[in-house]
Amino acid sequence: MTNDKHPLPITHYPLPITHSPLPIPQSPVPNPQSPIPKPQPPTQL
Repeated sequence: MTNDKHPLPITHYPLPITHSPLPIPQSPVPNPQSPIPKPQPPTQL
């Protein structure tokens, strides 16, 4: 009984990095140049 029957390749174990979630640049990044709307206080409760 040899272990060389059908050994799974190590490359098949870990998923490739390309399979990772979407890259950060693709994510919506807030523009530092854009004016950030300040949270206004509640006028009416």
